[in-house]
Amino acid sequence: MNHISKFSFGAIYTENGTRIDSSVRIGGTYGDKVLDCSPSFFKLNSYKKVFKGKTIYIGPFMSHYGHFITEGLSRLSLLKHEDFDNIVCSPFIFSNKLHRFHKELLNVFGIDKLQILDETSFFEEIWIPEQLWYINTKPKLGLNRIYDFIKSYYMDKFERKYIKDKICLSDKNKDSRIKNKSDVEKLFESNGFIIVYPEDLSFEEQIYYYLHAKIFACFSGTLAHNALFCNENSVNILEIGDMRSKNRPIPMQEYIYELYNLKYTFVPYQGDKDGNISIAYLKQKIEELAI
Repeated sequence: MNHISKFSFGAIYTENGTRIDSSVRIGGTYGDKVLDCSPSFFKLNSYKKVFKGKTIYIGPFMSHYGHFITEGLSRLSLLKHEDFDNIVCSPFIFSNKLHRFHKELLNVFGIDKLQILDETSFFEEIWIPEQLWYINTKPKLGLNRIYDFIKSYYMDKFERKYIKDKICLSDKNKDSRIKNKSDVEKLFESNGFIIVYPEDLSFEEQIYYYLHAKIFACFSGTLAHNALFCNENSVNILEIGDMRSKNRPIPMQEYIYELYNLKYTFVPYQGDKDGNISIAYLKQKIEELAI
């Protein structure tokens, strides 16, 4: 049994106090250490805020990019949200800050204002879409439709200036599990790859790289999740393992590959205990793959 280190409290209840289970974020599976502790019955004597009209609840607010594009987006199965008067979510263990990628992706679904609930509230009418993907579990049918919708939205907006056949996703986070990323980047550059830092780009710029890449190299973790936005018919994924995922992708990543039947090669972690990848080993693997 996993050690649970954090607790999430946030759910929608009927007027008689019964929890609506579909509003709960299910966690505590495999490496996930967040467990929902919303009681099954919670009788309210008062509330501080009233939401009039039609409200849609899109689950806990995932400020973390990797969680947002997986379990977070999976509640947007209605695709269009213009008919709702209010769009709300509950706080989660991350911060409540809306980043640029939130605003850009939510805009794809017609959401230009998102309210994070910070007090007990009453809703005249509330809709709770099913969460189609819970952390570290197999996604439910219909999830592809959400990512296909995003890709088709951006496809009509593209210019051709970002086309690159071979990209390597990296980031500028000094606290990441890979400590010698700059050496890895130089190796890929010497093999004709362009290094892409998603944090420096709008999401429109990012997805253009993803959709047009023929070879998509990335480190394990959040960066690899962007394979969701690749063209499944033409891309080959090269995932580089780290100290957390030494010999195989993490569960969510395996489900991403399965979701679109993506072709991928996983390069097992070879390096020291501090997170420095063996460049000689990685060079050998790249040569074997002839990329």
